Amino acid sequence: MTKVKIHLRFDNPDGSSKDWIGEASNNGLNISWGKRGRSQQGIFLSSQKLHSSPFQELQARADKKRRKGYYDVVITQPEVFCSEVVEETEPEPQKVSNLSATINEWTNQHSGSWF
Repeated sequence: MTKVKIHLRFDNPDGSSKDWIGEASNNGLNISWGKRGRSQQGIFLSSQKLHSSPFQELQARADKKRRKGYYDVVITQPEVFCSEVVEETEPEPQKVSNLSATINEWTNQHSGSWF
């Protein structure tokens, strides 16, 4: 039986994170979500309740989460979706605000003039 798992994570600005895990099989789609390191909520959708195959539904729901800023932690059986194997990824670094950049620039220019 083919089984595919996609584990996504979202990092909150306060340093906490939340996970979204989807597992598709011929029987249906199992989805769980919640804060990282805590027990998670979950739901099972049988293949009869889905408009497409469980694998297509998993891919569509994962893509929707990625558009919201979630990133891949683990994907098993990625060849079901594509020919390229996807490894663990790190989130893109967050942009530094203009205020921080201005303070850093001023500090670098004036660090010697304090004494």
